[in-house]
Amino acid sequence: MFRRRRLPIVRSETGRPRAVDWVGIRKRNRVILKVSLVITLGIDTLLGLALLYLIFLHMPYFNLRQAEVTGNRRLSREEVIEASELEGGINLLTVNLVGVADKLRRHPWIRSASVYRRFPGRITIEIEERTPVGIVNAGKLD
Repeated sequence: MFRRRRLPIVRSETGRPRAVDWVGIRKRNRVILKVSLVITLGIDTLLGLALLYLIFLHMPYFNLRQAEVTGNRRLSREEVIEASELEGGINLLTVNLVGVADKLRRHPWIRSASVYRRFPGRITIEIEERTPVGIVNAGKLD
């Protein structure tokens, strides 16, 4: 009723028949399976991280709602925020803090600036203003 399965015979390069090496084929298949599993898991992990990054970019938790300014005496809070070119509602994860500090240092009254993220939705700007040696009134001189 049941037939015995015959082992396949393969011809070698010399033309002689030889038996198939099933153990070697199984080992090779296991290695191929393991390598393909590692590659698939790596690709899935990268795609998951990319998706997580995109989700964080669009979460309202990370949007800028308030900017705190410290160290200003001559400049108003609005002037410092205008010099930093920050806009309300931008994502805090995309703000280049070094770039914002560099923009602030270009202002003639600001000697140094530091910018920090404070979650949720806050940025702290610490500035040090220059001390004037003298102030010239450039109006009409009579």
